[in-house]
Amino acid sequence: MAQDRMQRQRFEKKYRIPEQLALRVREHVGSFLELDEYGGGAA
Repeated sequence: MAQDRMQRQRFEKKYRIPEQLALRVREHVGSFLELDEYGGGAA
């Protein structure tokens, strides 16, 4: 039987930030996160 991977609850906050800051944030969090099978082409 397939494993249920659906999130039960999710909270998000969205911010508008300058592109250069977004690139720095992406670089920083990249060392903590890994892409799942759905995130490969999203960036």
